[in-house]
Amino acid sequence: MEINYQISREELVSFHTNHVTETKNYKYAIIGNTFFLFLLVFFVLIVSKNSFYTLSTIVMCLISLVFRKKYMLHRIKKRLLKIFSFEKYNNYFQPTILIFIEDGLNLNTSLSQRIYKWTSLNKIYLIDDYIFIQTNSHDDLLIPTNAFKDSKDKEFFINIITQNTNLEIRNKYPIEFKYQ
Repeated sequence: MEINYQISREELVSFHTNHVTETKNYKYAIIGNTFFLFLLVFFVLIVSKNSFYTLSTIVMCLISLVFRKKYMLHRIKKRLLKIFSFEKYNNYFQPTILIFIEDGLNLNTSLSQRIYKWTSLNKIYLIDDYIFIQTNSHDDLLIPTNAFKDSKDKEFFINIITQNTNLEIRNKYPIEFKYQ
């Protein structure tokens, strides 16, 4: 079986940005942000003798709490765009041919050819309209489901991977996921 697909940088960033709120790093960042804002209000309450400063700090912190998710998602999207602009990720955005071989998956692009043995596939996810495969080498594969001719081909693809790797298909974004 041969699968031809290509994803764009924006498509990959959008996929991760849409699901980043499910990760541990995002939740720790929200907790840290909330803790910092409450410490700031507490510090201003103790130090400031002027009620105007106290009131303005409380209003500023409340506004920050309301808009922090939108702001953090904007920053994450900007950071992912920067990360994926590095040369090491250029291979992700090339037209790709994915072929099953006896030992695993053969991934061909105009820039490289890689073989992922069945043992190197870590986890497989079926999220939205994508098949997301994590590997031991952190070369994660994002395969759009529209690359398959029909749903039978998609099911066949997933069944081959699960049979050869003994992995279970997950439907939730990985909570420990991060790009470096």
